[in-house]
Amino acid sequence: MIAVDKCIVCDSDKQVSFGTMKNDPYYKRISGRTNYDVSYVACKDCGLVYQNPVLGEHEMEELYSEKYRSDLEDKHDRFLKQANYFREHLYPWITEHIHLNGEKSVLDIGCGAGTILMPFKDNGWETYGIEPTKNISEYGRQNFGSNIKTGFYDRYSYPDKKFKLIIFSHVLEHVLYPEKILHDIKENMDEESYLFIGTPNVTLPMMPGGILHGDHIWLFSDRTLKLYLEKLGFDIVVMDNWVPRGLRVIVKMSSNNADRQLNTQQADDYRAVKRLYKNIKLKEFEQFSKTVIVRNSVLVNKLCGNIDMNGIRLVKSREGIVNAVMATNDKKILLYKCKNPRNAASDIIKAIDLDGYKVIILFGYGLGYLPKVLLKTLREDQRLIVYEDNIPLLKSAFLYLNLLGFLNDKRVIIAINREKLISHLKEFIKETMTKDFLIMTNSLIDHDYLNRFKKIMDSL
Repeated sequence: MIAVDKCIVCDSDKQVSFGTMKNDPYYKRISGRTNYDVSYVACKDCGLVYQNPVLGEHEMEELYSEKYRSDLEDKHDRFLKQANYFREHLYPWITEHIHLNGEKSVLDIGCGAGTILMPFKDNGWETYGIEPTKNISEYGRQNFGSNIKTGFYDRYSYPDKKFKLIIFSHVLEHVLYPEKILHDIKENMDEESYLFIGTPNVTLPMMPGGILHGDHIWLFSDRTLKLYLEKLGFDIVVMDNWVPRGLRVIVKMSSNNADRQLNTQQADDYRAVKRLYKNIKLKEFEQFSKTVIVRNSVLVNKLCGNIDMNGIRLVKSREGIVNAVMATNDKKILLYKCKNPRNAASDIIKAIDLDGYKVIILFGYGLGYLPKVLLKTLREDQRLIVYEDNIPLLKSAFLYLNLLGFLNDKRVIIAINREKLISHLKEFIKETMTKDFLIMTNSLIDHDYLNRFKKIMDSL
């Protein structure tokens, strides 16, 4: 095993334990190992999550031998289904965002059986692939006629060859020395070439089987991946979250060779990422990926970033009631004026007749007292949209007051801007087959704070 002394994104040596995965199935495939636990840490400065320690080079070579995908029986239909998926969802996205003249050549690094290459080949591209796992590369050559080499990629794999597009899909997280391989990739690019990278998003931890296991060394978010690629001399062409597969990004080599200043304030908050994974380990989050992440991926991703929370301070009474001191317009206000907002929330909801409405819009999440009581009273056929655009306040609830527990329900969603509010409203109206909806304000919250919602409420 090799110790990782510093973060590959920001070079910080400050790290905190993130978690240990017991009895990892990939580690069990390596001969001579008796310890199958995978340990992860998080960088305290930029939030990158990575294994420490990591496997040595010889163990990595053994892992990606035929042991990695030993059973290929009855996989042909799965490979064809995979190819069709890429044909429908990935090929159009890539070709939409790149602009090429003349020849079209593509290299897929870590190509597996070559399923990503198939739609390119069908559309007249000159296709190449390289795959370290021998049985998979042979399967691709024999069954799909793919032009695949067997071996690990480096700068000597295709000497003096320039490709218009290089695909590096769900490989970055696997490699021991990502900086080296990305520099090697530049040797096969020119100023017109594009590089596509796909990798899991640490803030969207819901790929089949999860993303914390022995073959995933580095776990990026969109923020840390952007910082890393720019650090290594790439310019971002386009990047988005491809739920549920994670991040997809297209880059070109930068024409500006000057050193770039890395701003870790544009990275992740390791506390928030740890909180995310702490919550999803709870038993009640067994359906986490369906009920929380997919529906709230934009919000969860935003909350995992660095957010200025200097204007908010949480305070707790002797009775254990949490309130927030808000700094606004050179003055400080208490978010809740009442002594016990939990009891007051129950009294408010008891006085409202919700039976006639299938969709309720509540303006103001606050710290969650009223929304949580309201949610408990809803029928299965009712839906709740909570509008809250104060991201620092939501992050306080995320870090300390189990915001994700509130969102772990298919009946509720939080909208953080007008666009999302309208989108969720249309979705719920269609889902419940009703045009009637009730608008409420969180009357427990300070009146001056509620004024922030007046304009958007009037627009409905």
